[in-house]
Amino acid sequence: MIAGAGSAPPWTPASVSDIQGWFDATDGPEKDSGGWVPCTNGDGVGRWRDKSGNDYHALQATAGHQPIFRTGIQNGLPGVDFDGLATEASATISFGEAITTTTFVLGAWFNGGNTLSLNGNICELIVYSRALDSAERSSVRTYLKDKWAVY
Repeated sequence: MIAGAGSAPPWTPASVSDIQGWFDATDGPEKDSGGWVPCTNGDGVGRWRDKSGNDYHALQATAGHQPIFRTGIQNGLPGVDFDGLATEASATISFGEAITTTTFVLGAWFNGGNTLSLNGNICELIVYSRALDSAERSSVRTYLKDKWAVY
């Protein structure tokens, strides 16, 4: 028998149905809006890949407006700084039509709606297209707490 055969895959935010967008600073920030060049500390972020599979990537092609990738922000892990050295740092994440959402942001605040406006160091952003029940919210919170050591 193969070790691990038949075991359940690890839990991720995508384990909850109706995930709309998932942005993780440990996996996704790239130097240019065309993507595929991972950021290192101090780089501008041109594209932050959406891990949900929906391709709602956060994009900012203008170098002077790009948020900055920073290492060691929380629990030794990186974040994306939306108010650091870049003036008017911003990225657009549009989810199409206005939707009812449950949104988890680790690191700073946002303005909701169908387009998110972020401020501060964002470590992880998870958006669902519906209100999550208490068990689902608890699962997402546990995932974030364990990964980012937020207690």
